[in-house]
Amino acid sequence: MTQEKCQNYLVCNHFVNKSINNLYCKDCLFYFNYTLIFKENKKVKVLSSIINKLISSSLLICPICLGSPKLFIKQKSCDHYICSGCIYNIYFDKTYIKNMPTNPVYTLKKSWDLYIYSNQSYKFRTKIINEFENYEFDDRLYNSLTQSYKYFIPSLFKHKLKELIIYQLQKNKYITEYKDLQYKKISAIKKCPYCRKYEETEDFVNNDYVEYRQANII
Repeated sequence: MTQEKCQNYLVCNHFVNKSINNLYCKDCLFYFNYTLIFKENKKVKVLSSIINKLISSSLLICPICLGSPKLFIKQKSCDHYICSGCIYNIYFDKTYIKNMPTNPVYTLKKSWDLYIYSNQSYKFRTKIINEFENYEFDDRLYNSLTQSYKYFIPSLFKHKLKELIIYQLQKNKYITEYKDLQYKKISAIKKCPYCRKYEETEDFVNNDYVEYRQANII
């Protein structure tokens, strides 16, 4: 079965999941939910006042990276453009996944992921994992929690529980910090760097963002 490209494939490089949407990939559906307007950056001949000669110059310069690549994307709220590279880096770059903390207990990697992201781990997460402030591990708190809520701990993980909890806290912290930084970038880019006109939209703000961030951590 041939996969269909997202309507914004030129920037997102994703395919459509028809069980979710027929036009856009999951990211484009969440962040935009409309077809982006692309513009090719062409070179023109302009007269240089310095050397008094015609020189080749690009029509568009990105206000964020100050580069002048081939493809630009129109801001939703005005007629100004931002380069596709900056849009990709803010919305679609997944390299952070490669730098995510890895589970030190390799033999339990799959079992832990299946458990910790399932509904079965709800009490374990709320009573133990979420009790560590700012994702910082504390031995005294760990001993107290695991003693008080030992019935919520699956026997499979008991012998490596400390390492698994430390790993999960580090992972949750990493994802939270990345999503917070991404949110700041998205909030900034919604206000045009040229005319300062703000994109009035409910996408990815306030409650939507909180729900999205929580969906990416336990």
